[in-house]
Amino acid sequence: MQLSDCQLLVTLPELVAVTPVDATLGGSIPLRAARACTPFLAGNALGVRLSLTSKVTLRRGLGRTTLTVADEVAARHRALVPLFVRAGLLTPADARRFADGPCVVERGRATLFTGVFIEPPPGEFARLGHAGNRRAVTVDVEERLFGAGEGAAPIVLTLSLARGLDAATLIGELASLTRLTFATLEEADERLVADVIARHGAFFDERYFVDKTRGPTKKYAKRARRGAPPSTPGPSVARLARLDAPQLVARSRPVRAARGTIIGETTALELAAALDVEARYDGHHLALTVEPAARDAYAARVSRAYLRHAPSEAHPGARLYLAKYATPHQAGEPNFFVKPPELLETSRGASTALFGALGDGWDVLSAVVETDWFHALPAVVRVHRVDRPVRLARGAPLFTAYPCRREVAAAPFSTSSWDPLA
Repeated sequence: MQLSDCQLLVTLPELVAVTPVDATLGGSIPLRAARACTPFLAGNALGVRLSLTSKVTLRRGLGRTTLTVADEVAARHRALVPLFVRAGLLTPADARRFADGPCVVERGRATLFTGVFIEPPPGEFARLGHAGNRRAVTVDVEERLFGAGEGAAPIVLTLSLARGLDAATLIGELASLTRLTFATLEEADERLVADVIARHGAFFDERYFVDKTRGPTKKYAKRARRGAPPSTPGPSVARLARLDAPQLVARSRPVRAARGTIIGETTALELAAALDVEARYDGHHLALTVEPAARDAYAARVSRAYLRHAPSEAHPGARLYLAKYATPHQAGEPNFFVKPPELLETSRGASTALFGALGDGWDVLSAVVETDWFHALPAVVRVHRVDRPVRLARGAPLFTAYPCRREVAAAPFSTSSWDPLA
């Protein structure tokens, strides 16, 4: 069975449905964010969600992991598997793997067959991951990249419990699919580093910080609303301007077709924590603790590198934005910023999609940054616990980022359903 342009085929709606996304998460986000935080809104509106329509329970204990669904869902799945093979949607090997039901645990790894199939068009790929800023913080979803070729690919989720949990019962939004394009990464030379720093300084100018004392400046939102010329076809190019020891690390990611063949590679940027940070949220105020000597040494290194490229800075705020490692967010919110001392420039019409990691008592928000004109890539950490400290340990993963043509990331998926038993 062949699917059309980036089509999703839903065959087991009793277990998983494809649901649309909403920039304001159904009106649940703070009004300030809805008015001014364009990267956060764009991150919320990215792709589609895979939502559980029936409860799924994941447990671990005594060296054993179990994943279970309702008996009637498992029975319907078993009836469908031979028909999937006949239609060319499942290989005989996958059919044997999921013959007894949609839940399989192999070597401690819990996998869930969703009954959803995907076939991306040539020239792009789809990323499978957690449900973004609506994610379940009790489990994580392993990333996978789907490419074109070999027909439709079955979407199988690999789930893991958050640290400290023995069980989670799941319902509703669990995973997401995002349309992306291939990208390559280059290290910026000295001239480009100075140029990108100058543009960073022009954005975070004196007027920006004066306006910020009165409330959100909306400067990014106003600039983003102007739009940009369309991007050119082909892979996006990202250029990384570094000011200190690398924190954003480029990794090649394989993109696989339906039968597992690697049809290409793309570049992802991974950010890990550079310093230990302890955060305590009391329900209203967020307090951050960073070891003073390490914090001050970090700020001095970043400032020296910044001033070497911009010796006559117009305002120190642009430099301090990068040199202050961790800073609280808006008062009353359990969020704080971690800002790597690196700036990213992408080709015209390309943005960078950030997919946040899940930690012990915290996660990082997902976002889309228009890096063809705004070059900082901050991680916004959200604290889940109240009145108990959480620790962001040095080396902890914070986000994975993909440069991508803007119009592709914003493009919809087409969704259809098929009931082989009808």
